[in-house]
This record gives sequence, structure tokens and C-alpha cells, in this order.
Amino acid sequence: MLELPDPAPTAPSASAPELPDGAAYREILAVFAQADGPLRARGVCEAMDLTPLRTTSTTSV
Repeated sequence: MLELPDPAPTAPSASAPELPDGAAYREILAVFAQADGPLRARGVCEAMDLTPLRTTSTTSV
């Protein structure tokens, strides 16, 4: 029978990654903070009152 090796203990990272400091980033974080559950891109756009260029896709936003 094969055995899996014991996982090596992971060392905690020295510091947290630096987050962007833009107004749009803070607004997106606020949308997720107020959400009752997970959001898709369209839900984030609608919460921020952004209108996609095409009604079938939010990839251009």
C-alpha cells in the first residue's frame, strides 16, 4: 500500500500582501462587505451602478 508523506509544516508569511489603495478598490470591498452572500461580476457592477457595454456580458466592465 502506498503512503502519503507527512506534509511539511508551512511557515507563516512574514507580512500580508499589500492591497491596492484606490477608490474603486475600496468601493468594491464595500460592496462585498454589504452583500448577503457571494456575488458575481454582474452583481458587483449593479451594486456600483455601472452599466455594462453589452447586456449579455460584463467582461468589458
